[in-house]
Amino acid sequence: MYLNGLATITDLLNSTDEDIRGYGNFLFEMDYAPYTAKQWGMKASDVDPSILKRVPVRISYEEGYYDDKYQCIPADSFTSIIRRILNHPNIKVELNVEAMDHLIISDKIRLKESDEEIMVVYTGPLDQLFSFRYGKLPYRSLRFEWKHEDKDSFQKYPVVAYPQEVGYTRITEYSKLPIQSGKGTTYAIEYPLLADDEAEPYYPVSTSESREKYDRYAELADSIENLLYCGRLGDFRYYDMDEALEHALKAAAKMVK
Repeated sequence: MYLNGLATITDLLNSTDEDIRGYGNFLFEMDYAPYTAKQWGMKASDVDPSILKRVPVRISYEEGYYDDKYQCIPADSFTSIIRRILNHPNIKVELNVEAMDHLIISDKIRLKESDEEIMVVYTGPLDQLFSFRYGKLPYRSLRFEWKHEDKDSFQKYPVVAYPQEVGYTRITEYSKLPIQSGKGTTYAIEYPLLADDEAEPYYPVSTSESREKYDRYAELADSIENLLYCGRLGDFRYYDMDEALEHALKAAAKMVK
């Protein structure tokens, strides 16, 4: 029995039914294993099992990735939501500023200029916040190759994974998010790579070793009274957009309290 007609790939691989297990092995070898090797830069057997479980297998003829009762995206995009939030009179935005040049971190965080204690919400990598005291945490990044073609459609669905193609993992056709009436179509080919000084960190690479190292950084962060860390990088966790919003609201409630 599978919940709502969905199963994880590990469910299939460990099934006592020979046909289901065989189907699971086929999917793993043709899809999960090659995609994982490109996306995470390691064998599927070396990644945290939670990564493999993120993408379910649908044991039915229904289409769609999610089974949530309500599924939607903002009419004016997520960008418009963030823009309206930042437009609040109590919020001042400063770009291209290195925050660490203005902060002193000890048992509390203070401003260098005034020695004032301030509340800091940190959404970056914790290893960077503490000058890589215990070594660097592993992250993956992406390189986007943008294309525009004078045709109505490039692929059937907005986001399509290409596990067996060389180099890239997926193509997102933004002209379908949402469906648009403009001329031609625009899409991006995604090439995974190791995050470094040039490539922005996107995805925490969760292994037993990296989780142990992260926990040491989290212990340091927890000892600082006026520091709130959160987000995909701060929590060293992979969040979908709905999860990111949920955790942001929880972080805000915690800060207010």
